[in-house]
Amino acid sequence: MKVKGISFFELHAEKFVLGLAVLILVAVIALQFLGGGSTVRVDNREVGVGEVNGLLRQRAQQLADRLRDDAPSGVDLFEGEVPLVVESFREDMTAPLLDAGGLAPSRPSLASALVPSDIAEVVWYYEPRFSGVAMGEIVQTADALTEEGWQQLQPLGGRFDGAVGELDVTWISPSAIVDLAALREELQRSQPRASPARQAVPSLWFNERLYLVDVVFERQELANGQWAESVVVPAFPTQDSFRADAATADAALRDAMFEELSQAARQLEILQPEFVATRNSNFVAPLPVEATAPSDAAAPAVSDEVRRLRRELQRLRQDEARTKSRLDELGGPVRDDEQKPGDRPSGRGGGRDAGDGGAGGGGGTAPPRGGGLGSGSGMQGRRGTGDAAQDEATKRRRIALTKRLETIATSISRTESDLSKVAPGLASGGAAVALPSMDKDPSIVVWTHDLGVEPNRTYRYRARIDVYNPFFARTNQMVPQQQSLASGFTLGTAFSDWSAPVQVSPPVGFFLTRATPGEGSLGLGTATIEVFAFRDGLRRSATFSVQPGDVIGGVESVRRAGQPDAQIDFSTGWYVMDIIEDPSRDQVSGNERTRGVVVLVGRLGAIDREERLPESDRGNPLRRKFADEVEAAKQDESTGG
Repeated sequence: MKVKGISFFELHAEKFVLGLAVLILVAVIALQFLGGGSTVRVDNREVGVGEVNGLLRQRAQQLADRLRDDAPSGVDLFEGEVPLVVESFREDMTAPLLDAGGLAPSRPSLASALVPSDIAEVVWYYEPRFSGVAMGEIVQTADALTEEGWQQLQPLGGRFDGAVGELDVTWISPSAIVDLAALREELQRSQPRASPARQAVPSLWFNERLYLVDVVFERQELANGQWAESVVVPAFPTQDSFRADAATADAALRDAMFEELSQAARQLEILQPEFVATRNSNFVAPLPVEATAPSDAAAPAVSDEVRRLRRELQRLRQDEARTKSRLDELGGPVRDDEQKPGDRPSGRGGGRDAGDGGAGGGGGTAPPRGGGLGSGSGMQGRRGTGDAAQDEATKRRRIALTKRLETIATSISRTESDLSKVAPGLASGGAAVALPSMDKDPSIVVWTHDLGVEPNRTYRYRARIDVYNPFFARTNQMVPQQQSLASGFTLGTAFSDWSAPVQVSPPVGFFLTRATPGEGSLGLGTATIEVFAFRDGLRRSATFSVQPGDVIGGVESVRRAGQPDAQIDFSTGWYVMDIIEDPSRDQVSGNERTRGVVVLVGRLGAIDREERLPESDRGNPLRRKFADEVEAAKQDESTGG
C-alpha cells in the first residue's frame, strides 16, 4: 500500500533532532577538553568549573575543624583598644535632665566583683588604714593548776615539765581596747574625689562582716634601767588561732575562717582566751573602764575599798555571763554526779581534748570543736571527727565550765556581802553581759595570757589587731598597681602605745611593818616583818620578829579551819643587815614623835641589798593585794572551797 502526503524529512524528523542534540553535546565536551570551557566566580575570583569541587571540599574541612571541642575560637573579644566612655558618661550624669538635678552615682554592684581583669583597669579601690588600739588593764594572777591544766600547758616545753605536784603558777594577762566602730567604718570608706577615684571595697569580698583574725601582743623587759628588745607573746597553748597558717593561707583557709568566725563564740575564743583549769579559778577578765554607779555624782568621795569591791563585782558578773554563754554553746551545765555512760552534749559545738573551762563554740554547719580553729599552733588539718573521744572531751569541758560557774557564783555572793557592809545598796543589780558582736558593738576588750614572765621582774606591753584582708586572693579583679594588696591574709592595725610597767609578784613577798633601833637581845634593834607565801594555790601570811643577822622567814605552822595545821615554807632568801635610825625621816603626829628608821636587807648568797621603810611598806598596794588574797583563802578553807 502506498503512503501518500509524507515527505522524507517528515518521515525521519526524530532522527534529525536526536542527531543535532548529539552534535551539540559533543561540541560542549570538546570545548571543555580543549581549554575553551566556562568559569565560575568563587570568593570574588574566577575559577574553572573543574576547581569547584576541590574548593568545596577544602571549605567543608575548615568548617569541620572549627566545630571541634578543642578548636581555638579565632576571635579575641578584647582585641585592640577598648573604647572608654567613662568621661562622656560622667558628663551625661551631671548634665541637666529636664528640670531635675544630676543622676545619683551608682554604688559598686556584683558586676564590679566579677569583671575580667582587663576591664578592671578603670576600677580603683580604697585601701583601708586601720588606726591603732589602746592598751587596757594589765591583770596579774596567781593560782595552782589542776593536773588537767598542767597537762594542757605541756606544749610550752620546759616551762612546766617538772613534777605534777608543782602546780603553782603566776601569769600576766595584758589587755587592749579595740574600736570596732572605727574598723567597720574604715572597711566601708571610699574616696570619690581622689585621682583616680577610689571605690569602697565590695562588701562581698569580706563577707559583709568584720573579722578579727588575730590579737598580737609584744612584751619588753626592764633590764639595768633600759627596756630590752620587744618580743611577741606567743599564742596561748589552748588559744584558738589562725596565726600559724596565715603566712601560707589560701582560699580554703579564707572560707574556713568565714565559717568559723561568723559565730560569735568562735570569734571570742581568739579575742578573749580562757586560761587552763586552775584550782581556784582566780583569773577574772580585764574591764574596759572604771566601774561607775549613779550614786557617784552625788557622792564623789568613794573610798578605795568601795571602788575595789565594785570593780571586782563587775569583773565577776562579766566573767559569769561569759562562762554561761560558752557553756550554753556546748550544751549546758553538767555536774560530776550527772554523768551517764555515753552521755552526749545536747547543744552545739565540740570540745578540746581537755576540759579547760575555755571558750566554747560551734553551731549550725560548723565543724566539731577542734576543727577550723587551731589551739595556739594553727588550724590546718584539725577538723574533728565527731567520734567518742571528741564527745568525751566536750563532756569534760562542760563539767569544768560548770564548776567554774559555781565558783564564780560563790565569789559574787561573797563580794556582794563585803560591799554591802561598807556601802549598802551598791551590791544589788548588775547588767547582763551578752557575747560581743563585731557588727554592732562600739568596742571590745581583748587579751592574752603571758606565761613567759619571771617573779620580781618588770615588763610592759603593746598590742595590735590583725583584720581579715578583703583584697586577699582578688588579684585578677584589681588594677595592676593595687594587686600587691592581695598577697596578705590580714591587714594589721598600728601598734598601741606601751602600757605602764608591771612588776611580777614573787611567790614569797615580805613587808616591813615596824622597826626600832637599839632594842633586842643584841641591842642592834628589832624589826617586825610580814611575809606572804603563795603555796598550793593559796596565799598565806606569817609575822616574824628579827634582828640584824637573822634570816627573814622560815617554816611555820598555819591553822586551817576544820583541817589539820599546814606546814608552810615562808623562806624569803633574804636577811636583815642593819636597822638604822634616820632623823631626817622623823614624823610628828599631835604630841607624838615617830623616829625614822631604815632597815637594810640583803639577799642570801648574793650582793643584792635593799632599803626598807616601815611607812612605805605598810602602805604598799602589793601588801594590800596579798592581804586580800590571804583573807579569801581563809574563807575558801572555812567553806570547804
